[in-house]
Amino acid sequence: MWLPFKEILKRLQDVRYEKGILRVNAVGPIVPEDYFKQLDTFFQLSEELARVQADLNSRAVEFRILERQFFIRLKDSDSNLHTFQTILQNTNKRLMSLADSAKRMTESLENAANGLKASNQLLADLLFLSIRLPDNLQKLVRSALTFDENDIGGQKWIEQARKLMEMAYRSFTNAEDISEPVAAQPQENLQKFKRLFSMLIGKANAGNKKVDNPGDPAHESPGQRSCSS
Repeated sequence: MWLPFKEILKRLQDVRYEKGILRVNAVGPIVPEDYFKQLDTFFQLSEELARVQADLNSRAVEFRILERQFFIRLKDSDSNLHTFQTILQNTNKRLMSLADSAKRMTESLENAANGLKASNQLLADLLFLSIRLPDNLQKLVRSALTFDENDIGGQKWIEQARKLMEMAYRSFTNAEDISEPVAAQPQENLQKFKRLFSMLIGKANAGNKKVDNPGDPAHESPGQRSCSS
């Protein structure tokens, strides 16, 4: 729903209104919980795929060793060859099963990545409608939420996203120092990214509280105050 609405707004701004006349603000708080669940699911899939691929590589090495031994022992008795052949066949079946699992999980991860890209774009748009950020900060946040097309597992992306989100939050809050130690694991980067993004969203939601208190005199327009006085 948001994408066509966003396109309509863009065309209105380009065709009908001069720059700055048409302004749209987000109403109500940004709730990131579903997005964070989506992030968790994506990285769970990524870790599972990494484990399957590691197992697949290990089994492939094992199969090649067994295969070489099989050809070396071709002169052995038939009974020994039969046992060896059975081991080879079982190892090959396991390889095929792991390869199928890796293929299915890769497809699932690609679908999850596509959903994450869309959510990243939506969250960035909502954030910019909630708070007016300078262009340099918008660029930092956009870059943090831009998924790397060549990083299907997301490990490099989440590390870079965490760094950029930290820079954005520190710039936005000026004096607040929330520097984080270097994270070696994707899960550590993920948790730090979520914490930083939550704090930034908290700042945006604090600026949107006037929507929940429309009768507060501090939020009335000059015309409204003159009528009520």
